[in-house]
Amino acid sequence: MKNRFLLIQIVASLAFAGSAIAAPPERVVESFDYPAGPGDPTDYEGGEGWNIYQPKWVGGTTEGYMIAEGSLTYTDATGKPFPVAGNRVENKSSGDLGIRRLIDDELPAFESLWLDAESSDARDERSMVSLGKGGGTLWFSVLIQPNAAKWFYIHLKSRVYNAEGAGVVLDYSGGKLRVGQNWGTNRDQTLIRDIILPYPYAPTWVVARIEFGKGWGTDANIRPLDNRRLPEEGSIISEPTGKLTLWLNPALATAPDDSSAVGQCQLNEFRMNEIFFQINEGGALDEIRLGTTFEAVNK
Repeated sequence: MKNRFLLIQIVASLAFAGSAIAAPPERVVESFDYPAGPGDPTDYEGGEGWNIYQPKWVGGTTEGYMIAEGSLTYTDATGKPFPVAGNRVENKSSGDLGIRRLIDDELPAFESLWLDAESSDARDERSMVSLGKGGGTLWFSVLIQPNAAKWFYIHLKSRVYNAEGAGVVLDYSGGKLRVGQNWGTNRDQTLIRDIILPYPYAPTWVVARIEFGKGWGTDANIRPLDNRRLPEEGSIISEPTGKLTLWLNPALATAPDDSSAVGQCQLNEFRMNEIFFQINEGGALDEIRLGTTFEAVNK
């Protein structure tokens, strides 16, 4: 009896110890849960699902960026509030420089989407892996509030394939949102244009579902940095194509239906392993989320 009691104690202790170990994050989250004030995102480490080798946002200069007090908020048509934490990031200047951050390449939820690195040399940027395996799905969401901003710009892209990898771009200008793919130096292809934000001075929850085309990541459509092959303007360089579906302020309870989307477009093959953004003149951004399901971005 005494040995049996001891065994029960050991099992209970192990169970308690196991419950105390934090599970690895299943998504990428940035709530800008940092002290409000003169500091900017490059001053702090936080969020979840980011690469440990780049624990902070980085950029050439962050003049004008600041952590502003209070989160952007959103309540859907049913009265359900979007869960937020921390504060938000703003830029009060008219500058055009942005900041970026690498996502964690060891997230279990993304395991089936990672492509092998082009190089095994740890000193070579091509040794970083990227998301982009054919047949996979990514969900991305962000709270934005343009206010008086002339523009802002969010780019889901690859550090390795910046010029070749056609990252997905969401940008705002003149009261309208646009979706495109950026091919590097002055090569920008518009895919969805003139999406009018209902209230630019109020937060908008932007949600995108990205479906990687079947067969992506299995051929030589995308070249490493030392073997560039940029597409001609407006050309499609990979088949079959992927697809992006975009919603503004959908309901939070369940994944939105395609019929309620504000836009849908085909995508050329691309890869991504970082998120880059630029905002200016009072624009605000908050609650960046990336996952493989709608449930990863709606809570």
